[in-house]
Amino acid sequence: MNSEAIITTLLDAGAVLTVRDEKLVIDARAPLPDGLLNVLRRDRSEIIERWQERAAIREFDGKVHRTQAESLASKDLLCLDSNGRS
Repeated sequence: MNSEAIITTLLDAGAVLTVRDEKLVIDARAPLPDGLLNVLRRDRSEIIERWQERAAIREFDGKVHRTQAESLASKDLLCLDSNGRS
């Protein structure tokens, strides 16, 4: 499972992704399967990097406050992934 599939799976399940103090934080409605948790642990640095990139783009190019940019980052990732970005 690549980072795009992981992000899509999480967001489809209603989870919210954020990054706090360089750590990936996932708020989920229900416990995540062990297999998905193992993949998250393995690929967390790539997911954090993609999330931070989207938040920065929203903040600087979109001229929005950092807090709002961060909340939009997960939605951006879902849109990018569903449009076939690799």
